[in-house]
Amino acid sequence: MQRVVFDKDFLWGGCATASYQVEGAVEEDGRKPSIWDTFCEKDGGAILNGGDNGNVAVDQYHKYKDDVSLMDELGFQAYRFSIAWPRIIPEGRGEVNQAGGVAYYKNLCDELHAKGMKAVATLYHWDLPQVCRMRAAGPTVKQPMPSQPMQRHAMSSLGGLMWICGSHSTNLSVVHI
Repeated sequence: MQRVVFDKDFLWGGCATASYQVEGAVEEDGRKPSIWDTFCEKDGGAILNGGDNGNVAVDQYHKYKDDVSLMDELGFQAYRFSIAWPRIIPEGRGEVNQAGGVAYYKNLCDELHAKGMKAVATLYHWDLPQVCRMRAAGPTVKQPMPSQPMQRHAMSSLGGLMWICGSHSTNLSVVHI
């Protein structure tokens, strides 16, 4: 049997989440609806455990310090979270939500670093702003992918604080900025 050797910087022990599953605060600090909000509000809500949605989720938006403390107590070395596009650029393009969007993720990264953990962010975890979906609607609906401006802004504002995963589950790659 051949022994597998991992790089000394390989991250053992961590957890991963998606913004819609944990953040909550879907109508706070400038965040606009995502396709998940719309799905859960309509037919999807009946499919998901009797109408569950992400309106509150586990309220990580307000309780991130408690969540990071728990991760620290459990000995995690890393936390992979996703950045909600409708929280960073609520209209899908244009103005950046510095106070309610970028600041939240910066604070989360700072808290993780204070506990000695690596922050690993997925830039797109299928939470497209609903307004982008509506712009793309037509006879042949094509799902728009993350905007380059959103990705560039997330990386320029937060890149020094975290490792980056481009998109969840599609040719996954990690870049350390």
